[in-house]
Amino acid sequence: MVYNSAGTRDLSFWLWHSKRMKRYLFLTSLCLCSIIAAPLYAQDNVPLRTGARDGYSRVTLGWTEKVTYSLDETGEGVLVVTFDRAAKIDPSQADFSVLDNISALKVLSTDPLTLSLSVPESSKVRAFKIGKRIILDVYDPSAPKAKQSFKKVVSEKQTKTVSKTEKIVKHNATPPAFVLVPEHLPEIKVKDKPHKKPAVMARKPTSVAQKKLSKAVQNQHHVISVRSTKSVDIAVFENYGELWMVMGGGTYITPGFSSPTPDAFSSFQMMTLDRAVAHHMTLPETSLRMKAKGGGLIWDFIMGEKVKEAKPVRPKRYSENSPNFHGEKIIWPLKYVADIIDFSDPVTGQILKVILVEDAAQFTGAARSYVDFDVLRSPIGMVIRPKVDDLQVKKTDGGVEVYRASGLKLASPKDRDEARMFAERSKAQTASHSDKNHGKKAHKKNFFRFDEWRLGEASDLGRNENILLSGMKGKSESRRIEDLLALGKMYLSHGLGAEALGYFEYAGDELQGLHESPEFIALRGVAKALDWKSDAALEDFLHAALSDEDEVKYWKSFVLADLGDWQQAAKTLPNHYRPLHDYPHNIGHRLALVLTEVNLRDGNVKAAEELMALVEQHKSELLPPMKASLKYLRGEAYRQKKQKDKTKTIWAELAQDKDDLYRTKAGLALTILLANDGKITNGEAIDRLERLRYAWRGDELEAQVHYWLGDAYFKDKKFIKGLSIMRDAASIAGDTALGQRIASYMGNTFADLFLGEDLKKISAVDAVSLYETFSELTPIGARGDKLVQNLAEHLVRADLLGRATKLLRHQVDHRLEGKEKLRVAIRLAAIELINKDPQQAMNALGKATDILHFLSETPEKEKHKGEIALLKIRAYSQNKQFDKALSLLKKVEKNEVVNRLKADIAWQAGYWDQAAESLDAVLLDENISLTRPLSKEQSDLILNRAIALSLSNDRIALGNMRAKYSDLMLQTHKARQFEVITRPRQNSALADRETLLSIVSEVDLFKDFLDSYRAASPRP
Repeated sequence: MVYNSAGTRDLSFWLWHSKRMKRYLFLTSLCLCSIIAAPLYAQDNVPLRTGARDGYSRVTLGWTEKVTYSLDETGEGVLVVTFDRAAKIDPSQADFSVLDNISALKVLSTDPLTLSLSVPESSKVRAFKIGKRIILDVYDPSAPKAKQSFKKVVSEKQTKTVSKTEKIVKHNATPPAFVLVPEHLPEIKVKDKPHKKPAVMARKPTSVAQKKLSKAVQNQHHVISVRSTKSVDIAVFENYGELWMVMGGGTYITPGFSSPTPDAFSSFQMMTLDRAVAHHMTLPETSLRMKAKGGGLIWDFIMGEKVKEAKPVRPKRYSENSPNFHGEKIIWPLKYVADIIDFSDPVTGQILKVILVEDAAQFTGAARSYVDFDVLRSPIGMVIRPKVDDLQVKKTDGGVEVYRASGLKLASPKDRDEARMFAERSKAQTASHSDKNHGKKAHKKNFFRFDEWRLGEASDLGRNENILLSGMKGKSESRRIEDLLALGKMYLSHGLGAEALGYFEYAGDELQGLHESPEFIALRGVAKALDWKSDAALEDFLHAALSDEDEVKYWKSFVLADLGDWQQAAKTLPNHYRPLHDYPHNIGHRLALVLTEVNLRDGNVKAAEELMALVEQHKSELLPPMKASLKYLRGEAYRQKKQKDKTKTIWAELAQDKDDLYRTKAGLALTILLANDGKITNGEAIDRLERLRYAWRGDELEAQVHYWLGDAYFKDKKFIKGLSIMRDAASIAGDTALGQRIASYMGNTFADLFLGEDLKKISAVDAVSLYETFSELTPIGARGDKLVQNLAEHLVRADLLGRATKLLRHQVDHRLEGKEKLRVAIRLAAIELINKDPQQAMNALGKATDILHFLSETPEKEKHKGEIALLKIRAYSQNKQFDKALSLLKKVEKNEVVNRLKADIAWQAGYWDQAAESLDAVLLDENISLTRPLSKEQSDLILNRAIALSLSNDRIALGNMRAKYSDLMLQTHKARQFEVITRPRQNSALADRETLLSIVSEVDLFKDFLDSYRAASPRP
């Protein structure tokens, strides 16, 4: 290769990009082939899946394109599903023996595809789409006899699981700190354990899945469970003593964990990936067998020494000879593959290929090792650890295909043993070479000897690079690698991280074992840090062999600060900074300024001033951004030393600076400082922060500005705007320490609003809009249930009954248990009746009655029985089943409420004799005095009875009423009507019937009783 003076980096560019271009061209052609071939896999065969769920059985039809369908439930015990196009389906591919509610599936026709499912007669069926898939859920039978076999089990160990899960996700939130306020976060405090559910609620398992889960716990197995309202794709694998669970999409669900020996495992830790979220825990040393059940919305993963493992999907190898490819391939025929995620192994730094699946039956099982890649132990899905850069892992219609452009090397066991021994020898030789050449000499001076590596000034970089590259010809491999490393060190010592990293990575690829050298790992980490690849740099600095190196700790703190983990950055720092005095200024100043901020955030002003003094020695050499940074940090140091006037002067000047970053940072800090000191109003703070909102974009500072602006809007009672802005802040901050604190603060603010007095200060429409917009902030457990009920009460007070009943209905159906479920179900039924929906009221009363059966005999139970009876009778009346209502009313002990209800039913039914008789009883209950004026309600009752007597043609009773009440009624607003209705007539009609009937339609004698449920009843 020829080098010229203008192109001294041609070699590095070629080394860096040549392999990637080849790979890109190959992948492009492969993608084009895939696109062209796709139509060949039209909907000839529709995949079929079954799953036992909690309370229902599921069938999933995996169409490859969108279809429409219709359901026919008219047959007894038969559900017929008809699709709009032809297709084939094989019922034998699904196991119906595990389903409680679907015993068989038959294909009635293939053109169009028509299916028949055998289901219980009283089951409810729900059908819906997820993408192109059609989901059929058949719920447990609603018949009373059938219900008894579907009671839930709430075991002690499952209760413990909830408590353990809450330890992971529930903690006291700490708001994001002031830009540089000391960030000492309190220890995480565990919320109170949830109250145990009443013993009366212990029931039989509701489904096959729950029976198996309960049995697993009894058999001393360890169970991880995932429950979601959105379909979740999962992979589970074992890696270096840890169990990893990767969930596709933005699924922030903490898995539940139930174990007889929970202390043998660590708590789940969460990690956010690209297009996925991972949770991992440390496994006990005891070898555990593993299996999984379920898929979609519900997953159960079981571990134990006696677990019977399922049969994994086996690989198939084949050779392909085509114009686009020639060589060996391996395919795992996995079905329902959802996605392939690239995941950087926190232990080794290697990229793992994580294959997510939709169904637990799709897994590769035990670990396997090949020449070009390893397959990790995967009880759900599949995980591949490539050993070569060009390994391709692709999802196809046939499963997961693994190959290389040059073909896989599928070696025999003998070949693999020889390769392993050769690798071990090479590793030993490399380690020996490293010890001889570097040994203890590297520690006589600084760990990073930048001054020795510079090879002159920045103007000499091109010439030095030419000399080293041109001198490589004829050298041995080890000498060439040494020159490549020298080039990397040279660029690194001049602060050029990207160029240094290119040479380091190429050298590491060329020399096997170099990646295991602690010195090489440290160099590569610094190059990544200077190139702002902080995640990758941190992985290098976490290497065990570097844990005692103080200089590495500086750089580790540097990248932790860039990642927003300021607390850990402060904990990492040594107690001295001597090596930094020997660093080149372009590196040392940059590092010192970041470490100054770390110390100030930790409240260590003394260390911060030592570092600032180091930078100020060469202040004239600083670039404008560094000068602005130093000025800002000096202002913060003054603030922490209680010299706020100096701080305000510095920050006010900096807020007018040309540097966008520190103009924004100083403007934010000054605004919060002035607001905290009462020097500006909250409105003025909002105006200042709004001007800063778009001044700086894309990192923690933008998130900080959004956070403080959102908080200012909270103080102004503009909750929707505040939460919207703060949500932007959390999105910008991502999965950093700041992002987590913002999310916690949002959650607490949201919960405090709906659980406190501020809820009454906002309109019901705004409240429900706020809830629907930010429902993901609803806390889990009893606190979340109370929040939803508070919102429902607010809506009821505003007469938004439809929305209120929807919220309470979900609580009754899916959230509450025991006495609390009974209380809310009764209240829901009453509100449904106020909203004129008797059918929904009957549904709620049915659920309340189910709970009532399991309560012991107490006065409270009798009270609830009476409430349910009256509300049920009212529901029959609203549904125009008047005779049924009156028949049931005869069984109820008479009292004032019963008399009113009977009068109301007879009135609505037009049974005027009974209405008049019942209203007479109501008037007796009123104990009306003939010497005192009538109340409005009493005058209305008297008039109503007069109307009933008139419509029943009872002239005698009507005359008696006139004689008894005419003087009292003359003093009321109903005097004229009473006079007209009760005066004697010559004809048979005592009053105009049409007029009387128009008055009838406006009467609701039971309204006051129902209205008593508008206010929330107290919790038992």
